[in-house]
Amino acid sequence: MVTIAVQQNVEAEQLKQAFSQVMFAIVQQMPDFLPKTEIEHFASAIPHLQETATSLHPYLSSSYVVITATQIARFYEGQAAYSSSFTWYKYCVEIAETQLGAIHNSTAFSLNNLALWFYSQANFVEAEALYLKALDINETLFGTDHPKSFANLIGLANMYGDQGRYSEAEQLYQRALLINETHFASDNIDLTYALNSLAGLYRSQGRYTEAEPLIQRALHIRETQLGENHHDLAPVLHNMAMFYQDQGQYDKAEALYQRALNINETSWGANHPNTASTLDSLATLYIALKRYKEAEALCQSALHIRKTCFGINHSATETSINNLAVLHKNQGRYDQSEALYKQSLSISEALFGSNHASTAISLNNLALLYHDQGNYAEAEPLYQSALHIEEIVFGSDSLNITVVCNNLANLYCDQGRYSDAELLYQRSLSIRETYLGTHHPDTITTLSKLGDLYYLQGCYKEAKTCFKYPRRSSRRNSSKHSYQP
Repeated sequence: MVTIAVQQNVEAEQLKQAFSQVMFAIVQQMPDFLPKTEIEHFASAIPHLQETATSLHPYLSSSYVVITATQIARFYEGQAAYSSSFTWYKYCVEIAETQLGAIHNSTAFSLNNLALWFYSQANFVEAEALYLKALDINETLFGTDHPKSFANLIGLANMYGDQGRYSEAEQLYQRALLINETHFASDNIDLTYALNSLAGLYRSQGRYTEAEPLIQRALHIRETQLGENHHDLAPVLHNMAMFYQDQGQYDKAEALYQRALNINETSWGANHPNTASTLDSLATLYIALKRYKEAEALCQSALHIRKTCFGINHSATETSINNLAVLHKNQGRYDQSEALYKQSLSISEALFGSNHASTAISLNNLALLYHDQGNYAEAEPLYQSALHIEEIVFGSDSLNITVVCNNLANLYCDQGRYSDAELLYQRSLSIRETYLGTHHPDTITTLSKLGDLYYLQGCYKEAKTCFKYPRRSSRRNSSKHSYQP
């Protein structure tokens, strides 16, 4: 009887071992990021993978358990089920640290994934600490120029870029590029993450000449390696669309947004944050083109998705609220716009503090609303605060400050404070000519406003030299985009 019991126990152990190995074989078939089609394909295996990663984990090596739990987390993340994905990412860290030790490759891998989760939730404090810890482990194990550090550097740089810490971000991107190009072929997919993200950083600083070849190279590599409809193509298309939109090339931008949107909806589904990101950015394009009915439908859809996925107090949700406020203002719905701008400002200050680029945008937009209603006393201190923040974040000669410069100059013009206005127009014009050239629509806008100022003061000769090109509206809201790494 004892012999039979022992034999049955051995057989049971063998079955558990075999089952765990089969489950891990399924894990190895799962892509790192699961779009909708892959989620449907692997959904039936998830309960068994969860059992393998928990009650049956002694039958796999600890490293394999970490990989299994990571893929479960990514399965939930692909559905925007962030609470469930967090549980599994945290479990990965616990298994790695307890079973493999604090200084181990799998521990660094798990910490980096948990950092990325916190970053996606705009919790930059937690994310930075985890990224730095993962980077320190990899540098301790492999040295400072090893490919294992690549993902840590990119993640940290993306976060610094979002915080306006551009110098730190650029150094990390350049370091990641050097590591990748030293160890791998010049057309490897990982390289595109650094190229695309660095291009986004340059774009945010108005460094378009440096950004364009990087994003074009990233697009070429992904199209060549992955095909024209792969889900990893959408972020590059989205970012290239923003690049062209910034430069007034709206037809190119719209085509790229539509292509990215089609890929995101097919790959991730209509209610996924990736889809919301492209909906929101396409809406800003339609606002610029005064296609308000189309813009409103997109803004509302994006806001609904982001509220559902992230809640109200999240940077992505705040972006959608701001853009909907811009739309209402442009249509003369001032009460609705004011309420949304104030909500946007409150969220920005709570998330990022008072000296952040996102807060400056919210201040500028609320100021512009008051300005358009003739409430100059409310508008001026908001413009000044926004300009002060942007000078701190971007520098006093950055392209980013020119929108607020122009808006504040417009206010001074309306108040008859012509000397103050001239100084700001001249400053904005100099910066825009440097970064954008003399024929860019934004440069022409500033030049035309300077001409108006001279004309009002009777300086007709000076005014005539400014009226060289067709003119467009000069008061500018700042819409908010979501750059995709």
